[in-house]
Amino acid sequence: MFTLTRRLFGAGLLATSLFASTGLSTTGVSAAELTEFKIGYQKTGLPVIARQQQIIEKALAPKGITVSWVEFTAGPPLVEALNVGSINVGWTGDAPPIFGQAAGSAITYVAALPSNGAGEAIFVKPDSPIQSLADLKGKTIGVGKGTSAHNLVVAALEKAGIDFKDITPVYLSPADAAAAFASDKIDAWAVWDPFFAIAETRYKPRILTTSAETLNVKTYFLANRDFAKDHPETVTATIAALKDAAAWADANRGKVAEALHEVTGVPLEAQTIAANRSTFGIEPITPEIVASQQQTADRFFKLGLIPNRSPLPMPFGRHRRTDFLPGKRRRAGQSGPARETGWQINGRADHEIHRSIDPAKRHGLASTRPHRARLGNRCPHRADLAECHGGPIRRRRSLLAPAALG
Repeated sequence: MFTLTRRLFGAGLLATSLFASTGLSTTGVSAAELTEFKIGYQKTGLPVIARQQQIIEKALAPKGITVSWVEFTAGPPLVEALNVGSINVGWTGDAPPIFGQAAGSAITYVAALPSNGAGEAIFVKPDSPIQSLADLKGKTIGVGKGTSAHNLVVAALEKAGIDFKDITPVYLSPADAAAAFASDKIDAWAVWDPFFAIAETRYKPRILTTSAETLNVKTYFLANRDFAKDHPETVTATIAALKDAAAWADANRGKVAEALHEVTGVPLEAQTIAANRSTFGIEPITPEIVASQQQTADRFFKLGLIPNRSPLPMPFGRHRRTDFLPGKRRRAGQSGPARETGWQINGRADHEIHRSIDPAKRHGLASTRPHRARLGNRCPHRADLAECHGGPIRRRRSLLAPAALG
């Protein structure tokens, strides 16, 4: 079974300190040596508020650190940008880090934020014959692969007693899904705000279910694992700034939509809808949150949507062992049949190397490096490889000593 332990959450060591009264000490390159801090964000949520209020910039300016913001339309490409180090931290839904972990991404959980809740839904056009989730059987649903909306679709179908194979998922980016929905190329669409809110202003759609009605999950603030280890004080200051941003949003609810609109350019009407149903806050990772992520991971694994032989990333500060998804591995020097997973890997292991094109390259950021994935020819984030992945699949032998993975 694919098991997410506390080890897999950098918060196991990191978040407790982040939310304590004392700060973290650095373990490697001093935060004072950092000159540029790169944050990945999406078109709504707490990081957008923090950007508009310049709260993180104000916190880091005395240390000589400038802040750069990189916008993403969805979580999976943001996670891949974290993996290759093109950004240092970023905010996503619940599913993107699961898919990232399954692909061996160098990410760590830093903190939890409220769910997309009522701001994420499965919906159809008002004149659609589809009246309920039960009517989705045999229909096409547009959704981003590995996104929080993907988890909503899987969980909603499960709750309605519909097998996932009884629907046809069409894996599309929000922009492509919007075009497909407008031209009736898909029967239903699952997406989050502000795309959901934009659809509401245009179509007055029939809402079949929302994440608030279906799931009890969180969204997550993530970090590149090496960055979190080398610059913990910067991460600490960022979390404190996000807490201040949440306090400002709660105290100025009437100004939130304008702040979101100013940063993202999304129409004010849609951002007003999104802001009115948003909840702002930030909290440490708890055992209950870990259990919720485990349920998400199990849900995707049972459907074969995440691979069964990919290494999971070592978290910040842990170097003793690594866990694997279900599959077969040999101990170094072991002869005979491979045993089930759960031991320390000291020898060499075969891996598919899926050379990826960094999604952040579209923003003129850093170049890429390979990430590990036993996915055949499939990208871990999308069905098509054009948007954020490319290049040949090849095999090599990789040393997976725990120290190297830390």
